[in-house]
Amino acid sequence: MTTMETLVLVVSSSLFSAVVTTVLGGVVSGWLRRIDYADEYYKQVLKRRIEVYELLEAEIGLLKQSCLADDGKAYHLVFAYGKDSFYDLQKGLMVVIAKSLWLSDELQNIVVSISREFLDASFAAQDDESLVNVGKEKYQKIASLRHQMEKRFSHDISALHQIKPFLRRKAKSKNEFSLFEINIGAASS
Repeated sequence: MTTMETLVLVVSSSLFSAVVTTVLGGVVSGWLRRIDYADEYYKQVLKRRIEVYELLEAEIGLLKQSCLADDGKAYHLVFAYGKDSFYDLQKGLMVVIAKSLWLSDELQNIVVSISREFLDASFAAQDDESLVNVGKEKYQKIASLRHQMEKRFSHDISALHQIKPFLRRKAKSKNEFSLFEINIGAASS
């Protein structure tokens, strides 16, 4: 092999190595950028989910407070604080519902159900005293829904970090708003 052939061989192999290194580097770099983008996206989804679950946790805390009236009937304390405080709870539930895209479908359905119970109660009660009476009537239903909500909440937070399965389920979900009847002015006794 002559010096010229050796020189051509060295230059061509160096050139070939440079091309291969550049192409592979570009492929790997693009792949790593896509992974970083996906990771950042999943972090944002997780952040939004955590925010809504924190809001819901506060609402659950309010619903855990109950008492017995003089007549021996139980009701949630939120019914005893007056209509203004009662409306504040409803507003909190509405904020959770407005952001319910980040909740599991099961938890979203429970939140909507309990919110409907409170909305129905707000229309049924004319004043603070009748609000307590409505609270007594709805105690079992609301307590049952709150228990379901807590149970589902606990289940969901154990898998909150599993973003891909959550997004797949959401893409397939068929949650639709359904109308419900409100009994306006149905004063309780």
